[in-house]
Amino acid sequence: MAMQPSSSAVRALSLEYRGLQDEPVEGFCVKLLNDDNLFEWEVAIFGPPDTLYQGGYFKAHVKFPPDYPYSPPSVRFLTKVWHPNVYENGDLCISILHPPVDDPQSGELPCERWNPTQNVRTVLLSVISLLNEPNTYSPANVDASVMYRRWRDSKGKDKEYENIIRKQVMSSRVEAERDGVVVPLTQEDYCIKTKVKPDAEPVDMYDFYDDDYDIDDDDEEEEEEDLSEIDDACNRRIQYSTNIPQAASVLEEVLRNHGGIKRRVGCCHKLCPGSTEGRVYHGPNYLTQLFSLYHEHQDKLTNAQAVALAIFFHKLEYNPRCCDSDLKNVEKFDEFISEAGEGQQDSAVARAVRALLEASVNNLTDAHMTEGGVGTEDLHYFLDFTTGVLGCPSQEYQQYTTKIQAEYVHLPTASYNQLRLKMLKNLVLMPNIYATPEFQKEREKTARENLQWEIDNLQG
Repeated sequence: MAMQPSSSAVRALSLEYRGLQDEPVEGFCVKLLNDDNLFEWEVAIFGPPDTLYQGGYFKAHVKFPPDYPYSPPSVRFLTKVWHPNVYENGDLCISILHPPVDDPQSGELPCERWNPTQNVRTVLLSVISLLNEPNTYSPANVDASVMYRRWRDSKGKDKEYENIIRKQVMSSRVEAERDGVVVPLTQEDYCIKTKVKPDAEPVDMYDFYDDDYDIDDDDEEEEEEDLSEIDDACNRRIQYSTNIPQAASVLEEVLRNHGGIKRRVGCCHKLCPGSTEGRVYHGPNYLTQLFSLYHEHQDKLTNAQAVALAIFFHKLEYNPRCCDSDLKNVEKFDEFISEAGEGQQDSAVARAVRALLEASVNNLTDAHMTEGGVGTEDLHYFLDFTTGVLGCPSQEYQQYTTKIQAEYVHLPTASYNQLRLKMLKNLVLMPNIYATPEFQKEREKTARENLQWEIDNLQG
């Protein structure tokens, strides 16, 4: 017997669909296959400008499970798409659509897979990103993957992959004309400037789950009376400038569990000029990894709310071509906290967040630089979170090095290798890569092995 859709799934999809109709997101548009069925959508994805897919019109079906958002949707392209991560039948293979199970054989981290904080926007924005940056580690279409790597490694001289894509783009334009759709061709046409509706009632995230988990609203109302002015400002709106689509949802979940944002968080995502370029590693998965470490160690934190806010604003604006992004993120936080009301800029939480963000500029403390040094303050945990990847298993670290180099594609390979090698050698000379006792015990040795592997690889 087929599983009946839950009421929370119906409400979640209804709100998401209405939101996408009221405030469209650049790169795609959606409609229901049948007005009576919220669980099957038709999506039109537009090829992003300045890529091989520019001007493309790619149609796909999105099917949602009855227990959405606890299980991921599936995406199948209707338009023919030659891509390393698209099966011959059109099914899309992407980590964000895989159930959050621990499968060492997959080569994927649990944090890269689906979780209930994801939504249609984050999925489709990830698909658009994947078009131009395929995952060739575990391809769905091996032939396309091999062809793409030849095109990429030859810097476009091998035209086989490019020619197939451009031919498919031209064919898709014919379908767009048949559907009466005008495909955006320029960056200006592609980008949608969405206006925030200040008087609109924000989404009540807890209402998604009331029927399924019998949440007691009376207890919540008593608890909400004690919210700080900062939380009230968050409840009115969180108007971040960010190109990490699910970041606000993740932050909301963290702070909801930690006496912070309890209900009604309205989010407006706006792209920061200059901050979107080169974000290969420092994207949604990076943010999710930091919050995963936060959850693991939050019982050790004195001011967990401040650490959570610092994690969110850390790398909020990121441009590998500039050296002042970390300082700009302090300014972004100051803009945010100013919305909380008079006096909140000098509150204990604000001062703590600002101190954490400023410390991330140098990423060092006395505990890092002292032989036998150990730190147990929030600052030490925050900095260890941001460098946690150094002590990950070797396969994950190797994937990290590939993504980091891709963020510096503007540098000649020889220059990048020279700068990277210098940085790595300085790191291994430090008395402690990590400051906190937990990270020193669990990650210090592996981090040093990973760093030495990369040094040997760059020198070899």
